[in-house]
Amino acid sequence: MNFVKFIENYDSKYGIPRPAEYPHLPPFHAFLRIIQHVVLMIAAIACGVISAYLLWKSAGFLQSYIGIFALEIGRVPSRDPASEIVLRDGDNFGRYDWLSRSCA
Repeated sequence: MNFVKFIENYDSKYGIPRPAEYPHLPPFHAFLRIIQHVVLMIAAIACGVISAYLLWKSAGFLQSYIGIFALEIGRVPSRDPASEIVLRDGDNFGRYDWLSRSCA
């Protein structure tokens, strides 16, 4: 028995679901639409598994350098010129008061 005949027998015995906008689809085309959706679901799951694996590996890589990153992040505000901004009674900011005057 060929493959198309097998699909037609399966459709007559169990019924292959068809989309509401195409109730007249022959069994083989209904089977192809279901296979299309199955392949798309498998592809989405595979992409999720691959991205989860890459995130897991990158987290392992970053875990070894997290101490260095934490030390660097802790030192950044002491070197940053923006840390010299001082709030003065609500109208201007320290050295950067030209920003508020140019926007007014």
